[in-house]
Amino acid sequence: MYKSKKNWVVAPVVLVTLLGAFAPATISLGNVVTVAAAEDMSDAQKDALNHLADLTAKGIDVTTEVNNIKTNSDSATILTNVKAAFVKAVENGTEVNGYVVNFDNDLKAKEDALTKLTLSPTEKATYTFTQTIAKTTDKDGKEVAFSTDTDYKQVVNSITGLTAADYQKLTDALAALEKAYNYTVQANQKVLDNATEFAKQNVDFATKVATAKSTVAALADLTNSQRLKFESDLKEIQNDYNNATAEAQKISVVSSSSNFYDRVDSLVNTTKGYNNTTLQTAKDASTQLSGNTLSLDASVYDSIKKQFNDATTVAQIQSLNQQYFTAVIDQKAKLAATWGALYKDQQAQKDALVTYYKDKVKAATTPTAMNQAVTDFGTKALLDSYTPAVGTQFDNFNNINPLKVADYKEQYKQTKFPVESMQLLEKVTAENTAALAPAKTDAKTAIDGLANLTQTQKDDYKKQIDAATRVYTATDNGSVINVLNVAKEANASSELNTAKEAAKKAVQGLPENATADVSAITSAANVTAVKQAVLSALETYRTGKVAAATSAEQAVKDAQAVIDLLDYIQDKDAAKKELATKTTAADVSTLLETYLTLNKTEFDAEKDAQALADAKAAALNEKLPKLTYLTEEQVKDFTAKINAAKSATDVEKVFTTEGTGANAVNATNRKFELETKPQAKADFITDTNNYYTNLTAEQKANVVAQIEAAKSQDDIDKALDAAKKLSAEQTTDLGTLKSTLNEYVNDLSKLSSDKKTAYTGLISAATSLDEARSLYQQAVAENNKLADKALVEELQKDLDAGLYNSGLSATKGLNDESLKAEWTKKFQDALDLVAAKEKLVKAIADSELTPTKKAELTKEANAAKSLDDVKAVQDKLDELAPATAVQLYRAYNPNSGEHLYTADKAEYDHLVSLGWKGEGDAWKAASKGAPVYRLYNPNSGEHFYTISESEYNDVAKAGWKKEGVAFYSDANKGVEVFRLFNPNAKGAGSHHYTTLASERDDLIKAGWKYENVAFFGLK
Repeated sequence: MYKSKKNWVVAPVVLVTLLGAFAPATISLGNVVTVAAAEDMSDAQKDALNHLADLTAKGIDVTTEVNNIKTNSDSATILTNVKAAFVKAVENGTEVNGYVVNFDNDLKAKEDALTKLTLSPTEKATYTFTQTIAKTTDKDGKEVAFSTDTDYKQVVNSITGLTAADYQKLTDALAALEKAYNYTVQANQKVLDNATEFAKQNVDFATKVATAKSTVAALADLTNSQRLKFESDLKEIQNDYNNATAEAQKISVVSSSSNFYDRVDSLVNTTKGYNNTTLQTAKDASTQLSGNTLSLDASVYDSIKKQFNDATTVAQIQSLNQQYFTAVIDQKAKLAATWGALYKDQQAQKDALVTYYKDKVKAATTPTAMNQAVTDFGTKALLDSYTPAVGTQFDNFNNINPLKVADYKEQYKQTKFPVESMQLLEKVTAENTAALAPAKTDAKTAIDGLANLTQTQKDDYKKQIDAATRVYTATDNGSVINVLNVAKEANASSELNTAKEAAKKAVQGLPENATADVSAITSAANVTAVKQAVLSALETYRTGKVAAATSAEQAVKDAQAVIDLLDYIQDKDAAKKELATKTTAADVSTLLETYLTLNKTEFDAEKDAQALADAKAAALNEKLPKLTYLTEEQVKDFTAKINAAKSATDVEKVFTTEGTGANAVNATNRKFELETKPQAKADFITDTNNYYTNLTAEQKANVVAQIEAAKSQDDIDKALDAAKKLSAEQTTDLGTLKSTLNEYVNDLSKLSSDKKTAYTGLISAATSLDEARSLYQQAVAENNKLADKALVEELQKDLDAGLYNSGLSATKGLNDESLKAEWTKKFQDALDLVAAKEKLVKAIADSELTPTKKAELTKEANAAKSLDDVKAVQDKLDELAPATAVQLYRAYNPNSGEHLYTADKAEYDHLVSLGWKGEGDAWKAASKGAPVYRLYNPNSGEHFYTISESEYNDVAKAGWKKEGVAFYSDANKGVEVFRLFNPNAKGAGSHHYTTLASERDDLIKAGWKYENVAFFGLK
């Protein structure tokens, strides 16, 4: 008896493939290799035995059938035994697959083949997504063959067990595994080849003619004259075909108007005697057409069926049968192309999977790692047995910020293939491992910067950090973050205690104030509260001591002691001098009150600024990142709003009452989540594959890719709109196009129902493809205009609400190019202004101005309505900002005796290279202040410097050359720069500049004339 089903391969003539997909097409009897036969057998017996010999070679026991054929020459017995033999070939237990070659009826054979091409969903899934056959060799060299996923996985698992002994066995196992994989590739390719071949032989005219000849040759009851008539008529059809001058006349069989194919079929059917069959008999025989047993598309079938019901001749029935079979073949050919594309995509994923695990094995450094790699392959080798799911694998990534881990989880959910999923996990694992060491380093650096901890405390905390095994999980005593937080809390506690002690000492250290009440300081909860308590104590001291002093002198002394404790009075010496000018205790107290008020104003401003900074930090680092479905543009917009907030309350408004009064951020967040959740995308992808029937497989794949990459509903809509347009352009049947375009019109969201009715009516009445398409484009244009109007209203809302990034992104949805340019400029101008304001606000925050002055300028910056307004505030900042140091260099010319002063290091280096003596730093000039001008005497080669613009002009009139501003003199008169003149000098070097009083005095003694302070350097 023959072997089990998974171990035999059926001859192609049986129309069977073990791959569970397409059946190969019918092969004529003449294509089968013949075997030797007894000379006394009839041709029919020899032909039958040739076919059975092929089955015998495949291990199928057909002895009984062979003997019956050898001993019986009548055609009925021969045919019965041939059929019985092939039934054995496809038999599986007691169940018969239900189709064999019909040697006596070529048309019936074709119908059988087409019937089997109608795949069930399960068969389609098997064809497109599983490896259905492979061969390998077991460890003893014996060939093993299998054809199901289960068998394939069992063999892979058995291979993994061979790797325990040594690397050589692993190598053998992998070789076998790769061999199995290669067989799978070949087998799956065979499926594609079979499908292609099947379609091909139904569109090849030569094959059609050969089939017709074979069919007629098998009709035993024809007369010679009938055969000659057939051959003559067939030759005429062939001649007509060959002589066709227009290529368009050679339409393939997949077209319903294939004239030459119809003529061949008509001739064959006439020859077979259908012309003598009654009309009803012909209709009764057309079971596939009358019942649509081959599952032809309903719209096409209904058209053919109507003609079938109205047919009045046998010839019409025969023609309609051929139309039906032709349409089915066309439908199957399109499916074959689609499945072929799916096959290629799936095969690429299988290739990637095998490559991935081969690389894992190569990278393994221990037998355990190698074994694990092969074991993992065994569990994931079948793509349909591995479904990515977010489980506990993400729970242990405690060295990465939890918000980032949440993002990785979302990415993981979006992966489509095992390789993609595993590679993401590997990336996150590597990042998690790499993050621990730098996190420890950063934490220890932070601890070193905690000024209120003792060195012993710092060393203890750093030891705990060295022992930590993870970064995050703040409630975990073993995490870096937890240790750092504990250290910061200890530092804050120490800082608070230090501040309290210093404050009590300062208050009670005031004259006659040793017993002052300092309970408010003792109970203060933080350093800010300590400062507040000190200010209250100083005010009490002013009213109780200074105002009540018995003399102005005592009041001044007490008040000056208070000035020393005021942190925000910059020039304390000036304040003390002013207090000393007062002649009564009351006047001293009043002036001290002014200074206390000024100090408190600055304190309050600093306190509010810190509260605002803390609120912004919490919003940007904690609240906003949790809204994980915000678009990039939305994040930028709300970040800008947070940065522009003037108070902690303004920051909170971004998350509560921004815009419409509802929770705008969260509302936007939920909206975007609905637009982009994976299931919604999956639904759109399904619609694309099922709905746009006129797109090629490649075009559909392109639309699907755009949907998968979409970041918003607008992106998806654009992809679908483009698909609709392309589908309509590729539709060639007017009726189908009308139906399609009317569906599209009803999808236009901005048209009223009346407009839709009007347009669909006009399209339905169109008499040409161009007219229908033109009407649809008119509807689209009107819809786009309405959509633009609605979008402009939304854009104005975004502009008013300050959502500039979101608005700029939304302008891409405008259809009118002029509108798009107009609104793009509006939002870009707004963004440029925001960027300039943010830069200015940061510069103000980084300046050394007082808290109140910072608050004043920041308010002006945020209120700026134009770039000119921003520049005006920047000018104020520049004017108020203290000068910074600019190094001046001094070079000496040994030939002329001149000293040259320059802030240009390149000029200094150049002069030294020419022979001047570099004397290094002269003094530090100011970055701003009164300009110091430089002039050059072309006759003597001397340079002259002056702060006086009038002197600068007068000297120039005397023939000196102006060289512009050399540097600036400090407005605060930090360091005096002396100028001296040598009355004996005849050329260069007659003037000298120095900040050293000793050098000035030495030159005066040597006969130089002192010309006073020329300008000032920076302290």
